[in-house]
Amino acid sequence: MSIRNTALYIGLFSAAQFAGAQNLVENPSFDADASSWMTPPSGVWSVAQDHTGGNSGSLQMTTSSFAEASQCIVVVPNQNYEFAAWIEQDPFREFDPCPTPEWGFRVSWHSDLTCQAGNFVDPLEGGDGPFPLGWEHHTFEVTAPPAANSVRVALDVGCKEQHGTSIFYFDDVSFTRDAIFKGDFEITAPGIGPGSG
Repeated sequence: MSIRNTALYIGLFSAAQFAGAQNLVENPSFDADASSWMTPPSGVWSVAQDHTGGNSGSLQMTTSSFAEASQCIVVVPNQNYEFAAWIEQDPFREFDPCPTPEWGFRVSWHSDLTCQAGNFVDPLEGGDGPFPLGWEHHTFEVTAPPAANSVRVALDVGCKEQHGTSIFYFDDVSFTRDAIFKGDFEITAPGIGPGSG
């Protein structure tokens, strides 16, 4: 493979990676508020915890049963996406903590561009307690159905027994389209020297 062809493949690969890494979530980091998100009454912007260790903020959701924060995103049918977020259970659970807290991701696909028409719900990906203290990064791989043109992405928290309080923080949420070449493209740098080219 020539050096020129190698540069072309590297350029295409870099462009694919960049295109695939674009975060489609509005206000993913909750640095200043929880705008662009539909939040429950118990979902508030908080400076109590921040995944980066800075002084910005995160989305805090408190519930004794079930709560969900969500937003609508335009998608491409049949495209693969990755839904990810940093999650932390409240490290200061002094007041009546839920014995079995739960968190989860949910995606519901829609045939229009505003998450109103049609509804194809993918199951939750999540976990239940006890959770280690500290932030954890979780991802959920999804594929848009052929009829999907938008998706409502949701962050869920709950308490199975519906007594006690479940508190979680969410930060740096992302919903990204996979790279153009995904797993089918693997770049190998050829040897450069005598005999190559």
